[in-house]
Amino acid sequence: MKNIDQLPFGFSLPVLSDEVATQIHNFLQIAIQIFEARYGEEIDRFYEGQCEDFIAATNIVTTQTDPPR
Repeated sequence: MKNIDQLPFGFSLPVLSDEVATQIHNFLQIAIQIFEARYGEEIDRFYEGQCEDFIAATNIVTTQTDPPR
């Protein structure tokens, strides 16, 4: 079983008290909310472009003689 405290890039997370873990968690949530408020449109555009690129790359052209799927 993989150690859940081990991060993929090579260092472990320290043991934290419940209070400290909660404070860090709250800080990270607020930081993400601020980041998304500022850069949300850019993030949305990026993912929309990724989706459009994927759809264009996988779009199968059908002809009139092809049976419906």
